[in-house]
Amino acid sequence: MLFRSKSKRVANQLNVLYGQDKPIFPGFTRNISLSGLELVGKTIYYPNTTINILIQNAEPIELKGVVRWISDIRYADSQNIKQFMGVDLIAATPQYAELVKNSAGQFADKRTEPRFGKVYKVVFDTPEHLMEEYTQDISKGGIFVLTENPPAIGTYVSMQIVIAETGESISAEGEVVHVVSLEQAEMNGANPGIGVQFTSFPGGGKEILEKFIQALKDRMRE
Repeated sequence: MLFRSKSKRVANQLNVLYGQDKPIFPGFTRNISLSGLELVGKTIYYPNTTINILIQNAEPIELKGVVRWISDIRYADSQNIKQFMGVDLIAATPQYAELVKNSAGQFADKRTEPRFGKVYKVVFDTPEHLMEEYTQDISKGGIFVLTENPPAIGTYVSMQIVIAETGESISAEGEVVHVVSLEQAEMNGANPGIGVQFTSFPGGGKEILEKFIQALKDRMRE
C-alpha cells in the first residue's frame, strides 16, 4: 500500500544505495517526506518499478518504494546529466519517520511551488554571454539551468525555454539566485548550474508556463 499522506517535502541531501533487487547503485536524495522522496543518480528505473533503497546513515535505513516519475532521459548520454526520479514509499521504518521529522527543522525548503524534473533546451542571454544549455528542473517560480560557466548571483538573464512536449517556446526574464559551481558539484555528487527566479514573461510566456505546469500536476495525480 502506497503512503498517500500529504506530508511536506523537506530538502535534505542523503547518500543512498538503490536498486531493483538489491540497493547497489550510489545516489542521493534531493528531498524527503513521509510519503516519498526524490532520488538522483546515474541509474534510472521507469515508472511503476519497485526499488529497494538504503539510506547510508550512522544506522542504515531500509526503504521500499515505487517509481512515480522520472526526469527526461533524452539528453542524459550526450550531456552527462545525472537523472532523478520521484519514489512513492510502500515500506518504511520508524527510524525513517524520525529522520524526516528531525530534518524538517534543519532543512526547511522555502520554495512554495513544486519542482518538476524536466530537461529542456534553454537559450539565455547574460550581459557577458549568449549560451545554449539545458534545464534540470522547472516550476512556476523558476528553473535550474545546467551549466559549467555560471553567471554570478544577482545577474539578470533573458531566456528562451523550448518545451519539447508541445514545441512551444517560453520567453522569460529572471535573476540568478543560486549557483552550484563545478567544484561544489563534484564534491556533492550534483550537477553544476544556476537557479534562476523568474521576474517577468514577455510575450505571454507566463500563460504558457502556467498551463504546462498545471498539466504536470494533473499527470502526477493520475
